[in-house]
Amino acid sequence: MLHVGWAKNRGDEFMWGIIGTTLIFLAYYSSLFVLQEFNIISASLAFSYGVYATLVAIVVSLMAYGLRNKIDTSRARFRKLTHIASGLAVLMLVYMLGQKEAAAFLLAIGAAFITHELFYSRGIKTLFTWPLLFIGRASRTGEDRAVFLPTIWSILSLGTVILLFPLIVAEISIAAFTFGDGLAYLIGKKWGLHKLPHNPEKSWEGSIAFVIGGLIGIWYFAPFIVAIFVSLITASVESLAKIDDNLTVPFAAAITGYLLLLIQPNITGISLHELFAG
Repeated sequence: MLHVGWAKNRGDEFMWGIIGTTLIFLAYYSSLFVLQEFNIISASLAFSYGVYATLVAIVVSLMAYGLRNKIDTSRARFRKLTHIASGLAVLMLVYMLGQKEAAAFLLAIGAAFITHELFYSRGIKTLFTWPLLFIGRASRTGEDRAVFLPTIWSILSLGTVILLFPLIVAEISIAAFTFGDGLAYLIGKKWGLHKLPHNPEKSWEGSIAFVIGGLIGIWYFAPFIVAIFVSLITASVESLAKIDDNLTVPFAAAITGYLLLLIQPNITGISLHELFAG
């Protein structure tokens, strides 16, 4: 059932799908070239990212369409595993492309995703709808056609953090988002019996899992004292849930880590990465 009278029959729906797909590409490319004007990325990289994203979208669309009846992607657990995998993918992008380039790529993807949601929330499917449904795009409220804000906040918050903060702070933020937030949901959903007094939608088990997951993830990049402070403060912010945690967690982790390293630039201790690297 279409929400708005854009498409009154299958012919109209196909036409609007083509229009939506075209505008998504335009949003993506336009964002890249705007970022190029601010010297965040070069023109050649902007073009290369555009071609790369287009090919990936087509390939994933074909895969998603072929596997649409074989994997239950509507389950919350699958979506949260996708959340963790996407966090690791973002970290890999930073190392492969560089901070500014990875941030530009993410922000352009964010603009494209927002454009997709404007169409999909009105019942119009585009080239990108199948891969998004495949990786678990669904509203937390159960209304599939509602604008999916969690992904929008995730992409924009991580992209902004990567662009504005030093590499070590970006690593801390991504680790908290990936391991802390991801583990909190999985543990809280499965074993969250003791609810938090200030937020009955969250549990002590989930918050403790956030601290442990965030601690281990952040400790890989930063000294233990930084990891414990950031994970505790970020878990507290996540438990409030006044604003979507996909927005608050990356910023809370980044700001806390940045202030700690700014106040105490010579914090003693080594990260797990340094320990393993010898």
